[in-house]
Amino acid sequence: MIAAEIRFLGEILGEVIREISGEKIYRLEERIRHLSKKARSKDRVAQKKLTEVISDLSTADAYEIALAFTVYFELINIAEENHRIRLLKRRSKNRQLAKESIEEALKIIKRTLKPSQITEILGELDIQIVFTAHPTESKRRTILSKIHRISMLLEDETPGDYSKTLPDKIKKEVTSLWLTSRHRLKRPEVIDEVKTGLWYFSNCLFDALPDLEIEFKGLLSKSFKGQKLSPTWLHFGSWIGGDRDGHPDVGAEVTVQSLNLHHEAASYRLAYELRKLASLISFSSDREPPDPRLNPILGYWQKDGSLRKILDRYSQEPYRAATLCLAATCHILKRSQIVENFRIIQSCLEESRVWPTIQSEFENIWRLIRLFGLHAAALDIRQESSVHEEAMNEILRELKINDNYIDLSESEREKVLGDFLIQLDTKENDFEFKSTKISDVIEPLKRLSRFDSESIGQYIISMTCAASDMLEVLCFLKIAKIRMPITPLFETRQDLENSVATLSSIFSNSSYRDFLAQSGNDQWVMLGYSDSNKDVGYLSSNWLVYQAQARISEASKAWKVKIHYFHGRGGTIARGGGPAARAIMAQPIGLREPKIRITEQGEILSSRYHRIEIAKRVLGQIVYGTMIGSALERKGIRPNQEYLKALEKMSVAAAQKYESFIKQEPKSIEFWKAITPIEFIKGLNIGSRPSSRRPTNKVEDLRAIPWVFSWSQTRFGLPGWFGLGTGLNCGLKLSQLKRMYKSWPFFRSLLDNVQLSLRKTDLGIAEMYLSLSGLSETQKFWKLIREEYELTIRMVLLISDQKILLEKEKVLSRSIELRNPYIDPLNFIQVDFMRRYREELDESEKVKIARLIQLSIAGLSAGLRNTG
Repeated sequence: MIAAEIRFLGEILGEVIREISGEKIYRLEERIRHLSKKARSKDRVAQKKLTEVISDLSTADAYEIALAFTVYFELINIAEENHRIRLLKRRSKNRQLAKESIEEALKIIKRTLKPSQITEILGELDIQIVFTAHPTESKRRTILSKIHRISMLLEDETPGDYSKTLPDKIKKEVTSLWLTSRHRLKRPEVIDEVKTGLWYFSNCLFDALPDLEIEFKGLLSKSFKGQKLSPTWLHFGSWIGGDRDGHPDVGAEVTVQSLNLHHEAASYRLAYELRKLASLISFSSDREPPDPRLNPILGYWQKDGSLRKILDRYSQEPYRAATLCLAATCHILKRSQIVENFRIIQSCLEESRVWPTIQSEFENIWRLIRLFGLHAAALDIRQESSVHEEAMNEILRELKINDNYIDLSESEREKVLGDFLIQLDTKENDFEFKSTKISDVIEPLKRLSRFDSESIGQYIISMTCAASDMLEVLCFLKIAKIRMPITPLFETRQDLENSVATLSSIFSNSSYRDFLAQSGNDQWVMLGYSDSNKDVGYLSSNWLVYQAQARISEASKAWKVKIHYFHGRGGTIARGGGPAARAIMAQPIGLREPKIRITEQGEILSSRYHRIEIAKRVLGQIVYGTMIGSALERKGIRPNQEYLKALEKMSVAAAQKYESFIKQEPKSIEFWKAITPIEFIKGLNIGSRPSSRRPTNKVEDLRAIPWVFSWSQTRFGLPGWFGLGTGLNCGLKLSQLKRMYKSWPFFRSLLDNVQLSLRKTDLGIAEMYLSLSGLSETQKFWKLIREEYELTIRMVLLISDQKILLEKEKVLSRSIELRNPYIDPLNFIQVDFMRRYREELDESEKVKIARLIQLSIAGLSAGLRNTG
């Protein structure tokens, strides 16, 4: 079925190319496609010919060819998603048990846990998915909308037996897709990103999550009578509009606008559902006499002139009138007011004859209010610790408490801040500060205090390296007179290794302990995967995070604090990505609890949350992983100490290998800049946030996202695997490694996840990029990379008992295999035109070439299905 749909969409694309761009471009694209397929089968003549054809292209023709392959992948991705949705629907219709589903999780815990343990897990289940706008989504919202419309047109069709009108409808959308620019003229505004994030709620999640809850509770009622599901079992958060780290445009006004847009999206959907309900309960007074309890709220609304038209028009349909008035005012009412008025309307109908018929509609409204409130997603605030340090320095100077805070040792800082916190608790503090560094930090917090607490998430401190970083934020919260959880983000190697010392110090501060006690001694800790990967590579990064969690968990017993984890996972394997269920179950003992936060970033949003069925499947897998992880926790299964020692040995060897190339080779960053399209990624305008911290030749100063993104474009994929082979080959017995793979979920997850990175890496294509480097070290670096890649594949296959990568993931492996011949031409174009760009002297031509290269980046992202 999927082959028929791909063929159907491909034929329509071919027609559009012929009609819009002409026969010449169509024939050229077909020739390149055929040559690429031959080149894939090791045909050296075809490979040489393909290189010649590409080198003969004009910039204008190359743009059309790159566009053809880019649109093709956008359409193929739609076909694959529709195929997946059809399989999910068929499985549901046939009542087949889906792997890694909520249903499977419930069957497992029923079989393995005591009833009291099941009650505990279901009652404490609290999963929060946090959307971020990290710049890894290369598609404009305009393109996303067009793709969504094509998806919707195909959703109920049967491949090979399409309705007569479908081809024309699809062709109109593909024509529009063909003629719409992929290039943003300027970086999106932060508010544009907020609107894009909310698009997923309006078009998918406002339906998907309530549907999933209905299914979840339905399964509970069948097999777990009397068991209650936590009301906060799954909800959403967001950084978009609140993430100030390295982002000068996210000020107080932007944060307030973001919260207002969240409120607008949630209240609009609630009003829509209330209007639907109103049309259903259009009961005439003489057929269904109204309950007298309805009169007070109708009387109250009668005073509002803007509502009189509704009340007059539906004077004989009081339930409809009351519900429509609530719909018309829910954007200005508080949640408590909506709940109170809706409860009155419901109570008036609960004892009527019609209640059994309409009860489910009322439950739908309550479900929407409970899951999304009037905010859709709680907004976090994030800022880097160095910004706080400068603001605190100014505060203490203006208040004449200390003139050189920034020069103090850590112990001296903690003493000064401890005394200041006592002062803030005991004296009135209506401070007026002059410094903009202070107002930049304090003003957004003051503005937040005007919103409902459920709209506000956590305060995330990037680059947390000491207790004073957390005490500074506590001071800011007290000055602004607002409460919110303070969450340290440990992300570099050094900060992860020092995390226990940092937390131990903060928990010894009496002011912080008082603050924590007010929230039940619950402390959130965020762990970052991206920067640690950039520091020490794939294996050592994952091990650092694992160890940090294990040490924090052990130490928390003495602190008498309940630690909860917030995982800052990116989309790619290099940045902590991969199947969420697998990752959650691989956590250290003591951490697999039913309360967790996980980020969803960049292009992951468009692949997981723009179709209802796929969103339900993804969310179901996250719930599965959380529940099974919690079940394993209660079984007390611990990893073998021998395994922990072995992983430590592997990690040291892997980190040394990674650092010997990336950090210790003086020309490694220059090599990266020469062979990857990083200079063009910076000009893509795919995110409002700047793509780098500062001009540098040090890997420590680079942002992780463009680092990973640029390597993936060249098909090296280096951050996703480099160093692993050396780690696995550090002198441990193969029999031990095989035992670890079979019995330790963490180690198995490491090796299963890396196979996708290795499979997408293609050194045959990557080798072409070497010609862009004029460094004398180029061949030395190439030999180093090639040998490590070959060693990594050999070790992964030996340990996992496979003959080829992804042997157990046949569908995924086949998809990559079929895509490669269509991806390759984009790499050929990218390499050739990067060279031309660097040699070109005419500025107007350079602009055209740059746009072509940026299009190739978008096409490769669509083809590889990942960016950063």
